[in-house]
Amino acid sequence: MADDTKASKPSEQPYDTESEESFDAKVLNEEIQEGEQNAPKVDVENDYAASKKLSEPADNESSKGAGNPDSFRDMAKQVKRK
Repeated sequence: MADDTKASKPSEQPYDTESEESFDAKVLNEEIQEGEQNAPKVDVENDYAASKKLSEPADNESSKGAGNPDSFRDMAKQVKRK
């Protein structure tokens, strides 16, 4: 049986379950402050550039319309009415 020498210490303040901040976020914040976890690195410029790529439409036919209107009319004529 492995001996767990690292005892978890109780939080100094109880967690507010009504708060918008999640339990995981609070635990991560505590671990960062105690030096147990490294803070996440944020690269705003690269994240922004990546988000712009996702928001730009791909170069496809969808932005040019539905195609030939005559083809649609021919198809619509073939549909039987009830």
